[in-house]
Amino acid sequence: MTSILKVDTLQKADGSAFNFGKILNVETAVSNTNYSSSSTSFADAGMDITITPSATSSKILLFGSINLASVTNGLAVIGTLYADDTTNLGDSTGGLAKYDNSVVGGCNSAIIALHSPNSTSAVKYSVYVRQAGSGTHHFNLAGAESTLVAMEIAG
Repeated sequence: MTSILKVDTLQKADGSAFNFGKILNVETAVSNTNYSSSSTSFADAGMDITITPSATSSKILLFGSINLASVTNGLAVIGTLYADDTTNLGDSTGGLAKYDNSVVGGCNSAIIALHSPNSTSAVKYSVYVRQAGSGTHHFNLAGAESTLVAMEIAG
């Protein structure tokens, strides 16, 4: 015997609709502005994206491709994302992306994070970079381009 359940709508107990997994908002950013430093602490590389969640239960999925480079052989360059310049969304040492070169150069590295801001206020996400070792590291070396996408997902 086969059972069939047909409904027009499903609602939560309070009468509101289920929106799990629905994409509510998308923002994009592109940067080809070079930033260079010799800092071993994470510092703002000058690429930001801002999104305003429509509900406190929303999650923000961040992903993109960031250009990390070095003009010093063997210098590791590490990238991460910060929320509102205060919360590191990656590992405090390893960040979210790494270029660990054995020769001078750079590459675009994938970066991804999921954040729960628990707020409906605008949130600014910024790319931060640092190096492990001595020399000079770069973000967007020689006009290379980095991209970042922020997607609000209903929670």
